[in-house]
Amino acid sequence: FPVTIGHGIKIVQEGNGDVFALIANFGNNTISIYNFGNSINNSPTLVTQLSVPNSNGLIDLDIIRDCDKWYAVACMYYLADLVLIDLGNTLSAPNPVYSTFNNGLVYPYGMKLIYDGGFFYSFCSNSAGTINIHRLGSQLSNPTIASVTSLSIGGGTLSGIDFYKKNSKWY
Repeated sequence: FPVTIGHGIKIVQEGNGDVFALIANFGNNTISIYNFGNSINNSPTLVTQLSVPNSNGLIDLDIIRDCDKWYAVACMYYLADLVLIDLGNTLSAPNPVYSTFNNGLVYPYGMKLIYDGGFFYSFCSNSAGTINIHRLGSQLSNPTIASVTSLSIGGGTLSGIDFYKKNSKWY
């Protein structure tokens, strides 16, 4: 498998039932996309390996669906940027379009995307013990990136982040 110092991995399922894994490769700044077919128990096949332009230390990503398209947001350990990647309608044949936004991130480690209240948000944990929150807009096809806040958690490096929504509450 062409995984080079893989750091972030996200697993999603397309409408046809196929299960995909996307892996952020720190060592060569690429994203590997694997297809497991209709079960995570199957042996995966490599769909493609995407080179993320102008990246340095690709550390994590998350993926979300908007208007029948897949979008990923990635962060780099050595850059203060978010990279929004339009992957197209299917992960079995991605046609990536990259947009880079400088957002003052400090050695990010973890990335999470959510949709809430009509807007997409990215949450990025980092080595400074903070979580940077950005509002990405109401449609990822026409993003309007704005920094919302930085939450200081303290205690050193935050190596990941995740959320769970039950009814209308986020945990």
